[in-house]
Amino acid sequence: MKLSKRIGQTLFIAGVIAVMMVSITSVSGVLEEDGHDSVLTDFVLLGTVEETVLANGELEPARIVSVGAQVSGQLKTLHVALGQKIRKGDLIAEIDPTAQQNALRIAEAALANVKAQRKARGFELVRTEKAYHRQKNMVRQHAASLADLETAEAAFKVLSADIEALDAQIVKAKVEVENAKANLGYTKVVAPMDGVVVAVVTKAGQTLNSNLAVPTIIVLAELDVMQVKVRISEADITRVKPGQTVRFTIIGESDLPTVGRLDQIAPAPTSIVTESATSSSAKEKTAQAVYFDGIFSTPNPDG
Repeated sequence: MKLSKRIGQTLFIAGVIAVMMVSITSVSGVLEEDGHDSVLTDFVLLGTVEETVLANGELEPARIVSVGAQVSGQLKTLHVALGQKIRKGDLIAEIDPTAQQNALRIAEAALANVKAQRKARGFELVRTEKAYHRQKNMVRQHAASLADLETAEAAFKVLSADIEALDAQIVKAKVEVENAKANLGYTKVVAPMDGVVVAVVTKAGQTLNSNLAVPTIIVLAELDVMQVKVRISEADITRVKPGQTVRFTIIGESDLPTVGRLDQIAPAPTSIVTESATSSSAKEKTAQAVYFDGIFSTPNPDG
């Protein structure tokens, strides 16, 4: 408290001296220039020197997902509406499952067919194995020829190989059944996360073709946390760094700034995306502004 008081007194005295000097100067100015010039004075105060870097950016949800269909078919029912809040696992839409149900029946029939073949070959394998061992004993007793033994042995080994091939086909058929079941399950589109429906792209009755591209049904976003991506000019990029305090305003509320903290700065300018798509020998070297992306998050509890 004593130190603060002494500083205050020192500053005040300096102010008084400044006033006296200005008064003398002002008097001399009156004598010399008829009082046309005036000098403003003020007390010395402690404050904060702030350097401002201005940048424009986009405010968007920190997590946004385009929910699409993994199978083709007609969109029979859409269970959500624009602006609706949904939870993870909620049913979003249903696609006509007829094609997927038929594919599952075909896969299950193919599996049953291979299993039946494996069963029949198993009976033959038991028979040929017994015949092979019988020929073996007869050869030891000199009651059969060596050629008969070799024939029985070959038949036994051929059937053993057939059994191995059928076992592999059974594994493949099981995988096809699992894929068919998965595709049937994909006809019911569920929410991958909690969020708000911010866009409805496909309407009920439309036909979806997932063979060409994944068709988007809705766009789901988490609005509790927003992300701001600002474009910082190359002239200002050396004056900013992660961890600095950020204040931003939106057009609708330009007089109410929101405070945040800069999370990261992209290590390369945004133009690197377009430059990498064009060879350096083919593109024209033209002077253009260079910007770096700065990213920070801000809470949005009211959605």
